[in-house]
Amino acid sequence: MKLPTTGSSEKMKHSFEMTWDQVDAIVIEELQEAYRMNSLVSCDEGGVDLGPDEQLLESIKVVLQYFMPSAEYDVWEHENG
Repeated sequence: MKLPTTGSSEKMKHSFEMTWDQVDAIVIEELQEAYRMNSLVSCDEGGVDLGPDEQLLESIKVVLQYFMPSAEYDVWEHENG
C-alpha cells in the first residue's frame, strides 16, 4: 500500500510503502488507545460525571475483534473490557 504525503508546498511530496499487516497494527494500536481514553471517567463543565460512552466502547471492541487474531483479542478483552 502506497500512501502519499504532502508538506506545506507541492514540492515536498513523499511516499512510503506499508504492508497490510503494518496498517492493521496501526489501526489496532489507535483503537486500543481510543478505547482506553474513552473508558476514563469524564465530567461536564458543572462537574457532573458523564461516565464512559458504552455504545462507542462496544463499537471499538467490534472493530478490534475484526482486526485482531482471536487469541490476542481474548487477552486484550480480559485485560481491558
